[in-house]
Amino acid sequence: MNESIECLACDSSHIGRLIALGGTYYPPGSPALVPSYLDWFYLQNPVGRAMLCVATEGGKWIGVIVFIPVLLEVDQRKQDAYFAVNVLTHPQHRTKNLFVKMIKASSKVLARRSVWLLGHPNANAAPGWSRQKMQFRAPLVPRLTRPGAPWKALHRVRVYHRADLVDFFNHSMAASESYGGIRLNYSPEFIEWRYLKSPIRKYVVTIEMCGGEPAGLRVCRRFKGPIDLLVDFVGSRAMLPVVLRSSTTPALLFFPEAGLLRKEVDAATWRLPVSRRLPFFLTDWSGATAWQDSSGITLGASDF
Repeated sequence: MNESIECLACDSSHIGRLIALGGTYYPPGSPALVPSYLDWFYLQNPVGRAMLCVATEGGKWIGVIVFIPVLLEVDQRKQDAYFAVNVLTHPQHRTKNLFVKMIKASSKVLARRSVWLLGHPNANAAPGWSRQKMQFRAPLVPRLTRPGAPWKALHRVRVYHRADLVDFFNHSMAASESYGGIRLNYSPEFIEWRYLKSPIRKYVVTIEMCGGEPAGLRVCRRFKGPIDLLVDFVGSRAMLPVVLRSSTTPALLFFPEAGLLRKEVDAATWRLPVSRRLPFFLTDWSGATAWQDSSGITLGASDF
């Protein structure tokens, strides 16, 4: 029996099928098997519902790639994009090359719609994405922030609700000034969904004030011991070193090893002496990779 491949917008009727397929791989208790988590992750995103690329055989789901919508800012214009997550094939059907077939089918749909595709594939999946002509950018490498900002001039405001972000995004130069290249286009609604309402991770979102003015925004979560993971930040290029160094303790940051912000990041972090790198692709279907700087994208789209 031949399988079929289809791309469709996720809705609540798909949750049961996703859990049934996920149960062939994920251990009991995994968030991927919890309806409320999938509802949040796939359906409540203010940018839009997830897209599913589904492989079926005889009406049964045997493979899926999930695409989470995000909005990018590309040289001050907005660009629709998806982040590829949760690639899964049924163990009994892994000889059918479903992974490649789903990538090809979804790529055709997204290219036709001019929707870009992002991903942080693991070591096993990266070669498959590469063979399908994904445009790999500078990988993310681990850094440690260097405390040392002007503490007397700094003040941190913890964000608990969407309303706490409105003034920051309406009036702060840190939120509106672009440093060029490509970065996530944030809004109070997206940050509320992405970080404040996450059902599985506890994020600390803070507005960093310097001299009474907003310098930027930081998003952290616990990592190991006293070290936090700096998941993402928003800020102008001029204030970036202050935002990165605004904590009294170091934080782990994964950031592209090359790009427009290299000087500012070098001034505020230590490069860790480890070989680990996180592959990252951002495919715009043009076939060109050199002209687009993606150093404005860290883990903010992928640390779900």
